[in-house]
Amino acid sequence: MQMLYYPWLVFGIVAVSVFLATFATSAVNIALPLITTSLQTDLLTAQWVLSGYLLVMVCWLPIAGRIGDMYEPRKIFSIGFGTFVIGSLLCAASYSIIMLIIARLVQAIGTATIMANSNGIIVSSFPAQERGKVLGMVSSIAALGAVAGPSIAGIFIGVFGWKSIFLFMMPIGVFGFIATRIVLPSDRKPPRENFDYIGSVLFTIMMVCLLLLICYGLQWSWEKQVVMNLIWVFTLGMFICQEHKCSAPMLDLEILKIHAFLTGNISGMLSWIVFSFNIISLPLFLQTVLTLSITNVGFMMSVCPIVMTIVAPLCGKLSDKVGAHRLTTIGLGLLAIGSYYSTSFTGETILLNIVAAQVIIGLGNGFFQAPNNSIIMSSVTAARLGIAGGINALFRFLGLAIGTTITIAIFEYYRIANITKVMPGNPEINTSFVSGYQTAMFIAGSLAIIGAILSLQKEKSKIPNLSKLFRGK
Repeated sequence: MQMLYYPWLVFGIVAVSVFLATFATSAVNIALPLITTSLQTDLLTAQWVLSGYLLVMVCWLPIAGRIGDMYEPRKIFSIGFGTFVIGSLLCAASYSIIMLIIARLVQAIGTATIMANSNGIIVSSFPAQERGKVLGMVSSIAALGAVAGPSIAGIFIGVFGWKSIFLFMMPIGVFGFIATRIVLPSDRKPPRENFDYIGSVLFTIMMVCLLLLICYGLQWSWEKQVVMNLIWVFTLGMFICQEHKCSAPMLDLEILKIHAFLTGNISGMLSWIVFSFNIISLPLFLQTVLTLSITNVGFMMSVCPIVMTIVAPLCGKLSDKVGAHRLTTIGLGLLAIGSYYSTSFTGETILLNIVAAQVIIGLGNGFFQAPNNSIIMSSVTAARLGIAGGINALFRFLGLAIGTTITIAIFEYYRIANITKVMPGNPEINTSFVSGYQTAMFIAGSLAIIGAILSLQKEKSKIPNLSKLFRGK
């Protein structure tokens, strides 16, 4: 006998799944230095534990969303949980860097399947007048999970080791699988539609080329850089043409004609790039330059999510009174201030200054995320809320993927630049990490300012260049 169906009970399951998915995305960041030494590899190879995961997320999200539209969403959602649990088990059992990277790719497929179908389940469970609010809450929970990941993981890793974070995720994943099968309603099967295989392949090639270029571009010859740039630009053009002419496109590019939706997602993506710069570079700085234990690093990383948890709900309510655009601009401005302030940190910096910077960054995230999600979701009709939520998630993980790849590339660049100048045992051995951290946070601050300029624009203003890109025939 099927359990009685309550929308807010469904919301609870979706909220847990989204928090777990984004937690899994960011929690491993703090373990990267430990994984590098434990599995006897280098930082550029170990970063694919993060970048490979995010690359699969970005490529699989729209595909999993289409599969959810074509088949029963509850079934696909539960398959996502099952795949996530298997991937987490394989991660915990990994004894080499290659095995860990492959296991993370499996985990990413499960995570993307969960994220891609969570919005559709919410849309089908709530009446039209409540969907925007609930989807905004889901997006805020996703942001909280991503921000809280490094702090919780740091404490676990300090006590039980880096594999404990994957073991920690497993029972939550099992609970999600069981709860999904019991609580979520068995939906009527949607009509079968054609799957956009060409669009999926083009999108995957485009994203792989782009992230490889960001990661390894500085090490390649100019000929390789030109070829890779031509490939990803060409596949981008082919993908846009394919989505316009396809009767059942992988991505509905028509929705990107809505100015508030497009600028909201672009500024949101920039905020997630800034977020990646902070949560990846700060643990490296704290562990390598200031030689803090990973448990203490976890406590330091908890400052930002605590501040965000306090501020975000207040800003969500305040946005109805003062306007969401003002709060998003203030939030990105605070992110810029916190990032630029962090560029002054050296090996002699006291922890109080780092805490102050994290408080400012936490305030910035709190001011920005909920109002920006409100702008995005309120800019589309009720019939397109599911699609809007999926594209919003895609921009989020695209920002994380780009930010992660750029940050690691910056640190690797300075490591190579200093390796011939600095002898082991010399106090200047940390030069590359200090330079890498300062450069990363300077770029983060600059990107936050660009995002703030976007948020300053009025809802009805136009961006001709971006609009023309996605304009149909």
